[in-house]
Amino acid sequence: MNPVGFLKRTVVLLATALLLGGVFAHPLTILSLSEQHGRVLADDDGVGGLAQVATLVDQVRAETGGNVLVLSSGDILIGTTMSSAFRGRADIEAMNLIGFDAMNLGNHEFDFGIDYMNTLEDLAQFPFVSTNLVGIYDLGVEAAVVKQVGDLRVGILGIAPETLFEVTSAETRSLTLLDPVAIAQKAVDGIRDKVDVVIFVTHQDTSADLELLRSVEGIDVIVGGHTEGFDGMYLASTELDPELPAGASEVSNPFGGVFMKPRGATTEVARLDLDVENGQLVSVKAQNIPVQGFEPDAEVATLLAGYEAQLSERLGEVIGTASVNLDGERGDVRTRETNLGNLIADGLLSAFPQADIAFANGGGIRKSIPAGEITLGDAIEVHPFGNTIVTFDLSGAQVLEALENAVAAVEDARGQFLQVAGLSFTWDQNRPAGQRVVEVLVGGAALDMQASYTIVTNNFIAGGGDGFEVFTQGQNYYDSQNLDADVLADYIRNLGTVAPTVEGRITNLGN
Repeated sequence: MNPVGFLKRTVVLLATALLLGGVFAHPLTILSLSEQHGRVLADDDGVGGLAQVATLVDQVRAETGGNVLVLSSGDILIGTTMSSAFRGRADIEAMNLIGFDAMNLGNHEFDFGIDYMNTLEDLAQFPFVSTNLVGIYDLGVEAAVVKQVGDLRVGILGIAPETLFEVTSAETRSLTLLDPVAIAQKAVDGIRDKVDVVIFVTHQDTSADLELLRSVEGIDVIVGGHTEGFDGMYLASTELDPELPAGASEVSNPFGGVFMKPRGATTEVARLDLDVENGQLVSVKAQNIPVQGFEPDAEVATLLAGYEAQLSERLGEVIGTASVNLDGERGDVRTRETNLGNLIADGLLSAFPQADIAFANGGGIRKSIPAGEITLGDAIEVHPFGNTIVTFDLSGAQVLEALENAVAAVEDARGQFLQVAGLSFTWDQNRPAGQRVVEVLVGGAALDMQASYTIVTNNFIAGGGDGFEVFTQGQNYYDSQNLDADVLADYIRNLGTVAPTVEGRITNLGN
């Protein structure tokens, strides 16, 4: 090196620093994943997978000198056979190898109960965070985490979704969800003078994230999840557009902080490059990096290959044959009777013959099965949540109330739509919600509003999930502890060949 040239450059840098008041901007890069949902492996097109994510992260660390935070907004569970079989262990072990810094609690972290969430937290070599979720359980998670990244102290906080109690294990109702804006402001006030950067990792709707950014003073960055992501970053001044157009790719001195949300299933990693001076963001750059074309990290790939080998052996068992396609498409099982819905409901009645009526919520049916051989893995992918099958008694009036809830939001294709057995009903979509059910027959006879009927369904909706609060009023509740996927698999095994049809159990006069 030329010592004279080096000296000149040093003088110039010092002079620049003096002109700026002696303050240098400190860099920080945030990488985040959203809605992982068990997608630890690349798809058939080579997109996604944690082995590619690991390589991407290592490249960014090398580029930035290690001034990097790696975050997850939650929902690592449910969505693949791998996730259903190993319940997130493969995800957490791979995330440990990648070196994640923190993960927010989404709703699916509780799908197998609070104790199992704590099992995953114990396995993780990084903290789980949630600022607005408290309760009688020791959640084993942090309300806030402070990390030193280069010259910066960074506060990381988390927000769980306001719909948590409706969309996951009934155990969560023992917890308390605090108002996200109020608790966020209180938390920021308590940590702001101790850190240079405040980050909230959230699991809520985009509209709620924008409200959080506008309402809470002192937030620098929101890393979002839970719903569909977008390119770039939104600002506090951004007006919500349901089409989620691309946000800004670069801003200077962003007043009120910035908000980014990558798309899910490990298909992309959101990258945010910050320059921070005296606890203020002076420049921010945002980009979403597609997870494709990276050489898979050898250590992570080896870990996941081991899980794949176990999975193939466990789930490759052929349990029966479908002579027709079994329709489990989201838009169908949440709006109308389908042949797979009928098969599932019939299987419940077959396994629990003491029941009069079987209900299967559309939100618990997650895939179709093509005609041909059916494997155990297919059954688990149809029912990935690990729900148990329960029975209880309802009056006829309560059955009617449940059916009204089932069809109340069909226009939005919500998960509360019921597939049925032992019962048929007619409804009119053109009538107001709550007044849509026209006729109900149980075993071919008119529903008796005063009579008692035994119901068989899953513990999720039996606990009030998907708006079925009426089910929590049932009598003689019994949890069989049999998993829904196992009940379906056993029914298919017993039949050998299945060819269910749409029989007219559910009739919509308004369609």
